Amino acid sequence: MWASYRYEPRSAFAQFLLEGHLLLLLLLMVLVFLYIEGIYYLLMVKLKKSTPLLIYSDVLLLPVGIAFFLSLKFLGDIKEDRIIYRSSQNPSEKLVAQYYETGVTRTPRWRVIQVNDLPSELRRFHKTHLDLNTVSGATQKVVGEKQMDFARIPKKLVYEYQTYLLEQTHLFDGRLIKEATK
Repeated sequence: MWASYRYEPRSAFAQFLLEGHLLLLLLLMVLVFLYIEGIYYLLMVKLKKSTPLLIYSDVLLLPVGIAFFLSLKFLGDIKEDRIIYRSSQNPSEKLVAQYYETGVTRTPRWRVIQVNDLPSELRRFHKTHLDLNTVSGATQKVVGEKQMDFARIPKKLVYEYQTYLLEQTHLFDGRLIKEATK
């Protein structure tokens, strides 16, 4: 079976490097340099060189600057590992239920990923199509917006012919509950 792996930054520095913030910063610096160069040529009365530099850098400087500062607003929004299962056959393999909020409206979302390198800065993962609300077979929600029903979280999961045991749960009130399932 061919696995499609993706990568996820787990720190603000890795996120700055990998999600386009560095590119926007470099583009903003080039536009500021071109604007200053256009003013220099304007003061030296070289209108043929200064006019295009000032026009193009002025037109692009504002949108790129706004995009850069808006991207800095979302820097550090890292998906939170809330529920962690470990494989009974391979203890380094984990299923992780992550909570995150999207966009300006901060819409809450959950996803379940399969990882091997849990504590790394740049984590390689395989996205699953697993939903904790359907796994439990219950009619009520197990996870929702900023809430978890700990009693309804399944202690054991079977995914792709492997059994996963509940290892730990990070609740929204800050508590960490470690399970002693064998």
